Amino acid sequence: RMLQEIVDGVRKCSGLVNDLTAIARRDRRDVSLVNPADLVRRVVNLRRYDFRVGQVELTETYAPGLGDLLVDRPRLEQALIYLLN
Repeated sequence: RMLQEIVDGVRKCSGLVNDLTAIARRDRRDVSLVNPADLVRRVVNLRRYDFRVGQVELTETYAPGLGDLLVDRPRLEQALIYLLN
């Protein structure tokens, strides 16, 4: 259990460093087509441990057939992480 928490923490830190690096590269946009439900699921999974520790219950419901969005994925992920803090 403790080892898994360490591994999860390292992964989270790595993801945050990657996100911060992407944000720092303001002149280079990383725009691509992204499924919004997949994007939110990914961010929620990054925060799942913190929710569990804080005894926060999150219910996810996604509308079927959502179209892809043309977005700067790292920046949108970072914005969602901030919203879920």
